[in-house]
Amino acid sequence: VGIKENNLNQINLSVYPNPANSILNIESPLSPKGGTIKIVDVLGKEMLNEKLRIENGAAQINVSELKSGIYFLQVYEKGKLLAVQKVIKE
Repeated sequence: VGIKENNLNQINLSVYPNPANSILNIESPLSPKGGTIKIVDVLGKEMLNEKLRIENGAAQINVSELKSGIYFLQVYEKGKLLAVQKVIKE
């Protein structure tokens, strides 16, 4: 019996500033078509879901509407989860 390793961070993702107040900068090697970004709370409730538009290797996400706390930023491309990053909202 083997254990399947879950390799979530398939892309090198840089998210800053972390903690954030209003804007999260995301540096990603995704194509300019981007992917989908989801932000979920620690209970797994989806708080944000939008198209990620990559320009010059980076994108910005407005998180000002989120309450202070810990969240998980998930990056999807063509429905496949590529990376998860913990994010703190001040």
